[in-house]
Amino acid sequence: MLNFIIDKIKKCDGKKSAPLDNKESRSPDWQPDCIDVREGTMRFGNNFKSYLRILKSFCENISELTEKIKNPTAENLSDYAISVHGIRGGCLAISANTCVARAQELELAAKAGNLDEVLRKNGEFIELLEETITQIKEFTELKEKE
Repeated sequence: MLNFIIDKIKKCDGKKSAPLDNKESRSPDWQPDCIDVREGTMRFGNNFKSYLRILKSFCENISELTEKIKNPTAENLSDYAISVHGIRGGCLAISANTCVARAQELELAAKAGNLDEVLRKNGEFIELLEETITQIKEFTELKEKE
């Protein structure tokens, strides 16, 4: 199953998006690297306005879970797995497929008790989430102006 998800990922190419204060330079047809807008819109009955509302809600609500995964320890690894699972579900709903795959890796590592792997990959995952949120905010702001 994981290989299927990874095959379906629209890869973030590792590039950082332009800073928010530079968003005016985005073309109207710009789309974030870290979400599959077409797939996400299809999840919501091809209703783009609904998808935009869900994207905004994701950005407003994901930070609480992100805070819970910032300091994984052997003592909180079970709670960490639950929080990463929640993040994965939110990312799946908006078609942030790279985040979905990375969250699944971390969830499985946490459930297996592999703290070393969690610690090795967690910082990069949080950075990916933050970049995804930044791009989504830019995208929703751009589309609201149309």
